[in-house]
Amino acid sequence: MNRIRRILHATDFSSASKRALETAVDFAKQNKAQLFIAHVLVPNIAYPTDSYADPTLYVEIERNERRHAQSQLEKLVRDLQRSKLKVEGVLLRGSAADQIVRAGKNRKADMIVIGTHGRTGLKKLLMGSVAGRIVAESTVPVLTVRGRG
Repeated sequence: MNRIRRILHATDFSSASKRALETAVDFAKQNKAQLFIAHVLVPNIAYPTDSYADPTLYVEIERNERRHAQSQLEKLVRDLQRSKLKVEGVLLRGSAADQIVRAGKNRKADMIVIGTHGRTGLKKLLMGSVAGRIVAESTVPVLTVRGRG
């Protein structure tokens, strides 16, 4: 395997993602690699057409989610830059798996590091596995890191 120069870490800011970030940081330090930290905003609110709620409410909710995610991402990047890592935050929007796979390809990542929540059975069936889709669809090697607990 060639030297790892670019690593994409996808985060949802959960404890599972935190553990995967630690692994991505270790790889980045060992290889003097650039680290991209991506967070995907998944539009999950359907705008009901027969609702009495003002549609601007939904726009405001999305705007607040974006602000919050951007703030968390910027804090993560700042914290990592203090440890002399080359790191860049990337805020994406759409299907989490699709956007992460695309970002890995577009950023010419040598590897993608993601956390898994370890869901099994009915939870996995109902919620699906973003990590599983990324592993299946990515042309870039993917390292999955099981979350604590």
